[in-house]
Amino acid sequence: MKHLRVLHLDSGPTWRGGQRQVLLLAKGQRARGHEPVVVAPRHSPLLKRARDAGLAVTAVALRAEYDVLSARRLRARISAWRPHIVHAHDARTHAIALIALVGVPRVQLVVSRRVAFIPKSARLKYGPRVSAFIAVSDAVRRAMVSAGIEPHRIHVVHSGIELPKGRVEPRDWRSELHWPRDTVIAGIVGSMTAEKGLSDLPAIAAGMPAESRDRIGVLLIGGSRAERVTTRSAAFRRSWRTEYPDCLCLPEMCVRSLKPRRVLHPASSCEMRWVQRRAAERRDSVLTR
Repeated sequence: MKHLRVLHLDSGPTWRGGQRQVLLLAKGQRARGHEPVVVAPRHSPLLKRARDAGLAVTAVALRAEYDVLSARRLRARISAWRPHIVHAHDARTHAIALIALVGVPRVQLVVSRRVAFIPKSARLKYGPRVSAFIAVSDAVRRAMVSAGIEPHRIHVVHSGIELPKGRVEPRDWRSELHWPRDTVIAGIVGSMTAEKGLSDLPAIAAGMPAESRDRIGVLLIGGSRAERVTTRSAAFRRSWRTEYPDCLCLPEMCVRSLKPRRVLHPASSCEMRWVQRRAAERRDSVLTR
């Protein structure tokens, strides 16, 4: 196998799922004999965690899409590191990398896309300079194809997880939270941001029979306290936790998003598999079971 030098780009100022994927990918590449380097803003959690993991890191202020100063700084890092691949993990670094790589055809550009919106400016931003796109789901791939991007350039690679070492002991959430023993626990996993559909919780609750709604306990897993405020109007009993993966060892059903994306099931064994669901099925079956 060819030894590859891979420069990973991420502009996120916080720690979310995308940053976790960058870290897991870089660690996996290093374990397989490749040489990754993580480029991110100076005070980003990703840069700190990558450094703590013993990965090569370098700080660059990735300010905005098509920012010339950011591109110049990135180009200097590319000249020094001489990577075979530049991997942009978000829309901002995608645009900056396009400028930084002008006149550098030897470096392959790979772009990850994690949102299922139809891309704008497909001809400019998603043109032939990008060697390959990584879509995190079939829904993301379909949106990209709808924008006119050639299907053969898009590869679906689902997000990965790092399995815990040893046995994870499940927790009795019903006892800890003083919920009735017959509570059906639905865990919502991920950042508690608008695109996850948490604002739909009140409408979901209102459309359910009272006897079903009263049995449900919503366990919010991930996100921040600032994001959690979006759930306060929900009619379900609920609690918020950040621990992972022990949080996932008891809920009967873990929902990654209330939008029509993916459901994590079953959580009770910690042997997790992704199951495709439609939004209507999710409302009628998942949260009422």
